[in-house]
Parts: sequence; C-alpha cells; structure tokens
Amino acid sequence: MAFSLYFFLSLAVLIYIGSAAALVADINKSGVALSAASSSENSTELTSAPAAKPAAAAAGWTVLGCYTDSVSARSLPYAASVSGGPTAMTNELCQATCLAAGYKLAGTEYSDECYCGNALQNSGAPAPDGNALCDMTCDGNKAETCGGPNRLTMYTYSTGGSTPTTSTAGTSPTGTGNPLPGWTFLGCYTDSTSARTLPVAGSVSGGMTNEGCQTACLAAGYSIAGTEYAGECCEFLFPITMRTSLITIGCGNSFGNGGGPASDGSTECNMACSGNAAETCGGPNRLDVYQHGSGGSSPTTYTLKATFDHTNFFSQMTFFTGGDPTGGFVDYLTQAQAQSAGLINTNNNQVYMGVDYTTLNPSAGRASVRVSSNAAWTHGLFIADIAHMPGGICGTWPAFWLLGPNWPNNGEIDIIEGVNLLNTDSITLHTAAGCSINTSGSQSGSVLDYTDCNTSNANEGCGVTTTNTQGYGAGFNAIGGGVYATQWTSSAIAVWFFPRNAIPSDITSGNPNPSGWGTPTVKFNGGSGCNIDSFFANNQIVFDTTFCGAWAGIQSVWDAGNCGNLASSCNAYVAANPSAFQGAYWTINSVKVYQ
Repeated sequence: MAFSLYFFLSLAVLIYIGSAAALVADINKSGVALSAASSSENSTELTSAPAAKPAAAAAGWTVLGCYTDSVSARSLPYAASVSGGPTAMTNELCQATCLAAGYKLAGTEYSDECYCGNALQNSGAPAPDGNALCDMTCDGNKAETCGGPNRLTMYTYSTGGSTPTTSTAGTSPTGTGNPLPGWTFLGCYTDSTSARTLPVAGSVSGGMTNEGCQTACLAAGYSIAGTEYAGECCEFLFPITMRTSLITIGCGNSFGNGGGPASDGSTECNMACSGNAAETCGGPNRLDVYQHGSGGSSPTTYTLKATFDHTNFFSQMTFFTGGDPTGGFVDYLTQAQAQSAGLINTNNNQVYMGVDYTTLNPSAGRASVRVSSNAAWTHGLFIADIAHMPGGICGTWPAFWLLGPNWPNNGEIDIIEGVNLLNTDSITLHTAAGCSINTSGSQSGSVLDYTDCNTSNANEGCGVTTTNTQGYGAGFNAIGGGVYATQWTSSAIAVWFFPRNAIPSDITSGNPNPSGWGTPTVKFNGGSGCNIDSFFANNQIVFDTTFCGAWAGIQSVWDAGNCGNLASSCNAYVAANPSAFQGAYWTINSVKVYQ
C-alpha cells in the first residue's frame, strides 16, 4: 500500500482548490487519452488576438487551413488529451497525439483542444471566411494559432495535402468469412451505438483484421468476436491500439440487447478492414461476428470459492499486530483487544471494523485493526459489497487491497485507497522490477501516473486516480456504498465500481458475468510489457485503517488543504481529536471470491 508522493501531492492540491479541469488535464505522459468528442466552449470564453500564425506542420503533416466545426456536431470525431494537458497544447503536439492513436487528420481548436479522425464528418469543410476565425493562440506556444470558436486549424498526414476520404467497401465476407482455426463465422449481425450487442472492447495491435479481433477477444477470455465501423459515436472506450482507423471491435460471451443476424444479410457489412482491404469489418451498426469453439454462447462461468460475511469474517482472518509498514501513527490490536475495545463486531448482519475514537493523546498511536484473509488466491473475481468506508477524514488512510508474499515479488493490488479529504479512489499495482502496463480500455477520466509498477522500488507503483466521487469517502457513504469488483486474469487486472443503486443483477444473484458490465473503472493490461502471472500470485485480502504515515502524514500533503488548518501536523491532530474518527469505520456486507 504505497503511493506516488509527487502525483498525490499534486492531486491533493488540485482537489483542495477545486480545480477539476486541471485534474483532468494531468494525463500520463506515456500514453494518449481519447474520448468521444466534446467541448468546453461557451459564450463566456474570450478569444485571443489574431497575431499568431499556424505552425509549420511536423514531418509528414500538411496544413489544410481553417475548417468549420460545431460543439454539437464535430467535424473530427475524437477528442484527444495530449501529454502535459491543455496548457501544453501546440499543433505539433496534437499531430503527434493523433498519429500515435492511428489517425491521419488532426485539428486544434479554441487554444487548448485537439481532435482526431480519419475522415471529416457532419459537413466539416474549409471555413468560408478563410483563416479569419482561426485566430486563437496555442496555450503551449503563443507564436502559433490553435483554431478558434467553432474553427479547427486542420492538418493531414502523408496525403499530399488532400483530405482523406471515408473507408471504402471491401470484399463482402463469404459464407465462411475469415475465421482462425477453432473459430466459426456467424455472419453479419445487428448492433446499436446505444445498446451494444457485444459489450466488451478488445485490444488489437496494428491495422484491424477479423483474425486480429478473434485473437484479441480469445486472449481476454471471450468466445465471441465482432468487428464494426465505429462511425461518429464510439460507445466503448476502446484501447488506443485499436484506434488505427474508424474500424473497431467488440468481444463477449453472449449477445445482448436483441442483437442477432441482420435481416438484410451481409449487405451492410461492407466496410474494408483497415489492416486488410480484402476483408470486411462490419459496417454502420453491423458486426461481422465470429464464435470460438462449438455450442452456444453461454456466459463465462465463475464458481464461488469463498464468502466472507458476518457469519465467518473474523474467524477467516488474521489480525496484524506489528508496526505499520507505512509508518503510520497507529496501534494495530489483536482480535481479542479489538473485540474488547468495541472496534469490531458483526451486528445487523454486517461486519464492522472501526478505530478508537475516545482516547486522548494515545502514546502508541490511535488503535485500529488490520486483517488479512487466511486463504490466498492466484486469479479470480473478487467482489466486495461495502456499505461504509473510513475515507474522507483528515488523518485517515484506509485501504482494501490484495497482497502477495515476499513483497513486492508476488504483487499488490490496491482496490480502495485514499487519504485525508480526498474524495476519489486511487487504484494501484505494485510489483517487482520488469512490469510495465497500460490502462487502455479504462473509463474516461481514469488517469495513470506511471506505467512502471516498480516505480520507486515499488513504493509508488503504477497508480490510477479515478474521478467518481461516489466511489470513495463521504460520497461513497452518502449513497450507502456499493460494490467493487476486481477481475484478475493472466492478461489483465480490471476493477469496476458499482454504486448501491446500480449493482448488476448477475452480481446480486450470485452469477457474476463481467462480460456484461461494460468498461471497467480501470483495466491494467499485461501483454508484452508485463506477464501478469510472473508478477502476481497467492494474494490475500487485506482491510486496514491507518493514520498519517508515509502518505497522509507527509507535511506537504497535510498542509495542502483544509487539514493543515486544523493542526500543525497529522500526528498532532490524530492524537488530540479522538472524536473526529467516530466515522472512520468499515461496514462490509460481504466479500466473495470466484474462480
């Protein structure tokens, strides 16, 4: 349970000053973040003087001039977050970002926005007034212009200055399609951007082919694969490596939302695959569908291996009583001590784990508990139904995590973690040297700080900051909590959060099927950068609440927000204000482990 001091200090300052825009802009410099195009433009924003000129295009790029755009109907379909955030925006940086994501059109707008695509849409065209309204200086280089209100400074890559056209039709699949060994072509199926037939995205390197799609879906544990033309609205948050054209893929183990064979046969599955123009990869609202193996499309089956709830929780846990490895101002009690002090109970068919909130100036630190499951697992689906957590209180550092032996050689997966008044969850992996991950396929807004999970000798690891204020602390408690679900496979570690009123029915029924849960909050992908099975094994479930220490107690972190106004140091506040921690408790309905 370690942390990135630089990242979290920056985050704390951002949260405490309420600068949500700055937080979103803090994009990891090792990757590219794309989302469906949107804009912050409004009538109150001001334009800059038209003194600057568009920069000379980067190598391979050609400037096309000033093009029209609209906040309600984008000329380029994907908004890109560049390294360094909006304040670093230049035309060259936008071009590099779009090219890295597989796009050949790049346009800057309103000083700090970057849009990408492979074809113009929504009647986007050269502006009738020329460059008159492309007059706003780039935030990252005031000597350049980056578009203007509803205007794009447009560039194209390796096209001789002409705008790329839309994808052309390829060869319609035959009755056999393009299946790999073990796969069967099912034909052209219906789909909808608002109700997907296949719910999960796969990851493909290079240009798209049906074979690549099948390989990606099978590697992710899915038996159904489909390729499709994404068009204007990509409902999945596809991994960057997939966005090499306007062709996308979906994976699943069953068909949803009424999807099935198209009534017009293969007529609308007519778009050429970007990686092989001799194949088709679906079409608008059409999937070329393949199935692996024989038989039907039954969901992945998980078997319940363990349940921890009010009937057995403490009997299946070991109480840690040593010194806090993170240097916290805490005194971890034995089970008997915690029971006697009222720090644990199973009242109301729930598991309660709290902290001491009556003792003034405890010499050994404030009393708390840290428990680890007696059992350990390699791979699995870990579903924690939690009604209340200790977060959002100055001085606290609660966590729910998975931990392997001989740290960090067998890995650590921090599922819930935060300090002081932070109001969003931090999800982090810690490993031995040699594990470099990416978070392609995660929800928009989940920001990766480092790709190296051994950063700072694993003390910082590779962490992701989330944006859902219902997922941590006061916001979580206000809605009665919810469910955190963690899927650990050989290829990836993914975490979903479901608020209390949005828990999938397959979870509540005891038949969890992650293929229907949509985009995870965060997905740590292994692959060539990290062999998951080499770095994660035999992990135990851990809950704890510590105080101050090597994150919450760092003076600069403590001073960064309102907590610093309460006392000169974290330890001083925790010691002198016991009543502040009456709400620092876990209430757990259950933790279930499936494999």
